[in-house]
Amino acid sequence: MAQYRILKDSIKAAKQLENEIVSYSLQLFNQKQTDFYLIKTKQDWENEKKRIKEIVKNAFPKILFEKRKLNVTLVSSFEFDNFRIENVLFNSIMGWQVNASVYIPKGIGPFPAVICPTGHSSKFTENYYIPAQMFASNGYIAVSFCPPGCSGELAYRNDHFVNGYSGWIVGMWSQTYFIADAMACVDYVYSLDYCDTSKKVSISGVSGGGTTSMYTAILDDRISFLAPVCCINNNQDDRFNDLYTACPETFGKGFAFNGIDTTSILACFAPDKLFIVGGEKDEVFDYRVTQKIYERVKHIYSLYGKEDNIEIYIEKNTGHKYSPTMALEAIKRMNKIQYTETKALVYCKDKIIDLKREQLSCYPSQKVNMHTINKEIACNLKNSRKILPYELLKLKLLDILDIGRMATQPENIYEQPISEIPSRWCHKFRNIVINHSSGCEIPLIHAFREDMIGRPLLLWFGEQGAWEQFNKKGPLSKITGFLERVPLANEHSIMSFDISGLGELEMQHSTYDAASWNRIERILTYISVYNNRPVMSYRVRDILIALNYAKQYSSDITIAGYGIGAISALFAAFIAKDDIKKVIAVKPLCSYESIATEPSFEWPESILVPNILTFTDIPELLVYLGKKAICINPIDSYMKTINKDIHNDIYKESIEKGAKIIYDEDWENAFVKAAISKD
Repeated sequence: MAQYRILKDSIKAAKQLENEIVSYSLQLFNQKQTDFYLIKTKQDWENEKKRIKEIVKNAFPKILFEKRKLNVTLVSSFEFDNFRIENVLFNSIMGWQVNASVYIPKGIGPFPAVICPTGHSSKFTENYYIPAQMFASNGYIAVSFCPPGCSGELAYRNDHFVNGYSGWIVGMWSQTYFIADAMACVDYVYSLDYCDTSKKVSISGVSGGGTTSMYTAILDDRISFLAPVCCINNNQDDRFNDLYTACPETFGKGFAFNGIDTTSILACFAPDKLFIVGGEKDEVFDYRVTQKIYERVKHIYSLYGKEDNIEIYIEKNTGHKYSPTMALEAIKRMNKIQYTETKALVYCKDKIIDLKREQLSCYPSQKVNMHTINKEIACNLKNSRKILPYELLKLKLLDILDIGRMATQPENIYEQPISEIPSRWCHKFRNIVINHSSGCEIPLIHAFREDMIGRPLLLWFGEQGAWEQFNKKGPLSKITGFLERVPLANEHSIMSFDISGLGELEMQHSTYDAASWNRIERILTYISVYNNRPVMSYRVRDILIALNYAKQYSSDITIAGYGIGAISALFAAFIAKDDIKKVIAVKPLCSYESIATEPSFEWPESILVPNILTFTDIPELLVYLGKKAICINPIDSYMKTINKDIHNDIYKESIEKGAKIIYDEDWENAFVKAAISKD
C-alpha cells in the first residue's frame, strides 16, 4: 500500500513516544530517588520511610484499610499424615471472597502462621501447594489463595489487563485486590484460637505473590517476617530495557514521579526480618539485579544495627519457582523468630501429596469481581461528583495530565519552502515538522490556496496518518475546496497532524509482543501511569503545540479529530477553549464511565486517564464547551455507535448547553458540513 511520509527517520519516529516515556521515567528516578548510601542516620531514614509509606498508602483506596467482616464459611476439609487442609471462604473488600486453602499442622497447637500469596497462576499448582505442605509439616498454619484473574477460581471478570486496567479510571489500582486478600488472610489467622500470633505472622509468596507479600508487609504491621521469592527487580533495571508487559498492579500511580521502586518498598520493612530469595536461572527476574537491591537495602538495616535481619539466598541452577529448598531456607529463618530452640526441619520428597483441584477448591461466588466493583464505584462517583467551576476543573485536568510540566510551545520548525512546492490545481500541500521537547517531532501537512492568510483554519488529528483524510477527495480535501476553482463559502485551510503514538509516530513493536498478553502500547501506558504522566498527556500536549503554531496563520481555528485523536482534541479544546472557534470530535469515546462499567473494552489502553471519574468525564467537558462542541457518532467501550436509548442519559446536559451530537452513517459528509458551517 502507498504511504505518505514526512519524517526522514521512520524508526526514530516509531520509537519517539517510547523514548519520551522511558527517558522521563529514568530522569525522575535520577532526580527523585533517594541514594540509600547517602543516608547516614536512622532518623534520616525514618523520615524518608514515612514519606515513602505515605505515598504507597495513598496509591490505594481508603476502603483497603477499613475494618472488614470476614463471614467465614468452611467449604471442605481433608486429612493427611502430616497436616490437614481446610478450604474456607471469607470476605475481603466489597463482598469479594477469598478462596483460602488453610494447611494446618497435626497436633494441638497453637501454631504460628505464614501467609502464602499465589503468583499469577493458581494455588492448584505444585509451585504453591508444595511449599504450603512443607510449612504445615514444619508446624506452621499456611494460608494459600488464588489471585484475581489467571487460571484459578477468581478468573471471571478479573482480567488484570482489562478489568484491572479500567479500575485506574475510578481510582482503584488493581494491586488493591491482591493486598486486600492477603490482609484478610492475616485477619483470618488472627481469629483462630489455635494460631499463635504472639510474634505476629510471616508472609512469603513467589513471583506476583512475592510482590503481594512486599506491599502487605509494609502496610500491615502484623507481619514480622517477609520472604519474597523470585520477584525482586527494579523497572529501570529490567522492564525499561526490554519492555516486557508486566501486569498493571506492578506500576503504582506516580511511583516513578516520587522516586519509589522495589528497593524503597523493601527498605521500608527494616528493621524486621527480611529474607530475599531468587533463582540463578530465573527466566523473568535477573538474580544480579536482585543482589544489587539486596546490597542497597542492607545499608538501611545497618543504620539500625540489624544487618543480621536481612539475608539473601540465590539458589543455583533454579529458575522461576518456589523450590522445596527455598521453602526449607525460609522455614529456618521463620523458626528463629518463633522459637527459642533449634527445630529439626521436616521434609521428605516421597511424602509430598500430589493434591487434586477438588481438594483445594472453595467455589467462591462470582457475583463480586473487579468488573462489578469498578461499575459500582463509577456509578457512585457519577451520582456524587460535584460540578466544579471551569477554572477549577481546568486546573485539575492540567494536574492529572501533568501539562503544567510539559512544554507547549514549538522549539524549531522546518517548513518546506513555498517556492519548492508544486501547485495541485489551486492548492499546495506543504510538509512541515515541528520540533519540540528535546528533539521530538510533530509532522504535518498544510493544505491551502495561495491566499491562505486570514482564511479559517482547521487542525486535524487522525489515527491513520496525516495524509489519510486527504486521499481520494477525502473530507479534508473537501473542506479545503480541493479541485474547486472558486473558493467555497467558509472554505478552510487545513493542517493535518500526527500526534504521539499515531500515524507516522505509531509505536514500534517490542519482540515480546509475540506473546499474546504483551503489547507495546500496553506497557508504555503502564509506565506512563507510573510516571504520573499518562500517554494522553503527550497527545494533548502535541495538540496545544500545534495550536500555538497555527495561530500565526489564522485567528479562526477549529480543531478536530477521529477516535483517539477526537478524545485528545476534546481535552485540548477544554483547556484552550478561548483559542478555538469550535471542536469537532468524530467517533470519540462517549464516556470513560462506559469503560469502567463494562466487563471489557476494545479501545487501545493508551486512552487511559487515571482517576478521571473522580472529578469529571467527557460529557461534562462538553457542558463547558457548549456551542463550540460537535460530536459525530460517539462510540462506546466496544467501539460501537452508542444506542440512542442511552443518548439522553449521557448528553442531556451537554445538549442543553448547546453542544451538538450528530448521528450519520456517512460520518465524512457530516464532518464536512460541521466544519464549513458558520454556526
